[in-house]
Amino acid sequence: MDEPARLYGFPKTRFVADFIGHINQLEAQVVEVTHGHLRLSVAGLGEIIAPPLKDVAVGSRGVFAIRPEQVRIGIHGELDELKNHYTGVVQHLLYRGEVSMYKVALANGAMIEALLPNAAPGKAELFKAGDALKLGWRHDAGMFLYD
Repeated sequence: MDEPARLYGFPKTRFVADFIGHINQLEAQVVEVTHGHLRLSVAGLGEIIAPPLKDVAVGSRGVFAIRPEQVRIGIHGELDELKNHYTGVVQHLLYRGEVSMYKVALANGAMIEALLPNAAPGKAELFKAGDALKLGWRHDAGMFLYD
């Protein structure tokens, strides 16, 4: 039990993370722990820099979890300033009025969802199925959750 914003933004378990809204989850293992960040390894994708977590040890297995609205997408060359950036291909697009939901296949075969606001005038769809793109997120976005 907690405030809705805390349950949504900082769930303590995989169940709560998925139960309260939608969240992307990538199987990960902790390879480095510092006071400022975690370095995670995701098979077939590489490393992810994640926010620090108390009482986590190198070798711990779990998931890196990130909400679709925290994932940014762009074309190749964009998002390089982010520590976490990867390439993918749009598999599906769902227009929802104020936002578009993109399902993107990553190099390791995992699917990740990203939300883009449709705030600009004119054409709402920036990408279509089959388009290659780059996606990424800030190093302080998302979280590591234990198995």
